Amino acid sequence: MRKLAQIRTHLIDSPLDIDADQVNAFGQNGTVHRCPTSPGSFIVEYDGHVIVRDYPGEATDLLFVVLAWVDKAMPGAADDAVRVHVDIIDHKRCDVSFLIRMCDTVRAETETAGTLLTPQDDADIRQSVATERALGFEP
Repeated sequence: MRKLAQIRTHLIDSPLDIDADQVNAFGQNGTVHRCPTSPGSFIVEYDGHVIVRDYPGEATDLLFVVLAWVDKAMPGAADDAVRVHVDIIDHKRCDVSFLIRMCDTVRAETETAGTLLTPQDDADIRQSVATERALGFEP
């Protein structure tokens, strides 16, 4: 669940002054797809949930930061890849929950010392067919 860790770190490191204890991230509804021509390699598709609690700013500021991360980390993501739920706590704070459909690709390579698992970056949508074929999937 590489992308969950990345989005969490991105929010904490943003200029929005978010503390680590304000951010929860978890994945659910995941499916693992094995790569038929690359033994040990796999793709995990899942719903990534990111919750920012007691945020003292505007929810739109958080959404802007999340969308910037999606553009960078998930090129080719659907325009509606992010869903949002906002609870206004009072005039100064809100809880914001993001649901993002995520996909992590892990390549397995056999070496003398064992198997090396290497997370792969998402390919640009124009390269996705070539990437899927390289991993043994038929598009």
